[in-house]
Amino acid sequence: MSVLLDKEKIPIPSIDPKLPPIHIRGYRAHHTISYPLDHIFIRRGASLDLEIDQKVVPDKDLSSITVLFYATCQNSIKLFKLFERPDSYGFYFTRYSKPQTIDLHFWSLINSPVGHYELHICVGKNVVYSIAIFLLFNPYFEHDNTFILTNPNDEDYIISRTCIIPTVSQRISDAMVFYIDQYSPNCVNTARTILAGMSMDAKRHPEHVMREFAGMVCIYLINISISTFD
Repeated sequence: MSVLLDKEKIPIPSIDPKLPPIHIRGYRAHHTISYPLDHIFIRRGASLDLEIDQKVVPDKDLSSITVLFYATCQNSIKLFKLFERPDSYGFYFTRYSKPQTIDLHFWSLINSPVGHYELHICVGKNVVYSIAIFLLFNPYFEHDNTFILTNPNDEDYIISRTCIIPTVSQRISDAMVFYIDQYSPNCVNTARTILAGMSMDAKRHPEHVMREFAGMVCIYLINISISTFD
């Protein structure tokens, strides 16, 4: 479960912009990007793996990892501390060990509210990562309420009013991970505008979502067979 915390009472150490790279892994994406990170986009129902090099963390701090999750909702900020089990709000994480690294696995449930989140990972008292995450609808996943059914015998891509859908992924909860360098500033600004307008409403009817997207969003594919706003 998540525990709602008072943001003013949570001491967050200062963030060092010279921290070493974080490795981000997903079903179709494996990126190494330098910190500080730009915005990351993932589809709800998808997972996100973060790998942190243990060399930057003192041995005495390895057992002390705190994950804080900020959710912007209805013009207010809510702060959640994530525990290592599923939570009713829609996010959980697990930690698993590998030589020389700290691995954190985050999973967003399919009914997680779309919107802008801020993820803070505090390791010990001195190492802090802060990442802005945009959680998007997932029309590729059959259990998402925006899913658009496609025929497996059709072409590789089907163009709908809202997106280009790879038929091969229609039953897979793809971890579609993006970072800002792949896209133009207009792409990110459009995504922010749309997500803000939705007010994190995850229960809108798919037709409503399509109407809101139509005329506003076009698709831009860069090197990987996934789509996002542009």
